[in-house]
Amino acid sequence: MKHHPHPPHQAYALVSGEYHVVMDLPELQHRRLVSHPVLEFYLADRVRAGLPPPAATFRTHEEAQAWLDAQPEAPRQVVIQIAGEDHLAVYHHRVGVRALYALPRSEGLPP
Repeated sequence: MKHHPHPPHQAYALVSGEYHVVMDLPELQHRRLVSHPVLEFYLADRVRAGLPPPAATFRTHEEAQAWLDAQPEAPRQVVIQIAGEDHLAVYHHRVGVRALYALPRSEGLPP
């Protein structure tokens, strides 16, 4: 981002499975990636709405990631379980990234 002549101001960037917002204020010579909780809000909303039964169950994160990576056509979003915990397996089609996100427990969500 430091070397980009005109980074896209207020664009979302996915960094290590977390969303950030690109901030570019040329008049202040200030560029930064700011953490954005949009993914956390989305995952909490999915849990509140009720989850379907898991499509697959795995003992470890590595097993789940290997399964997701081996899918010839990655699922856009599917609920799976890893070691008894719900996760969302996601394909970010715009950037070609397959990711696993732990879903929050419903009892820990604010009303």
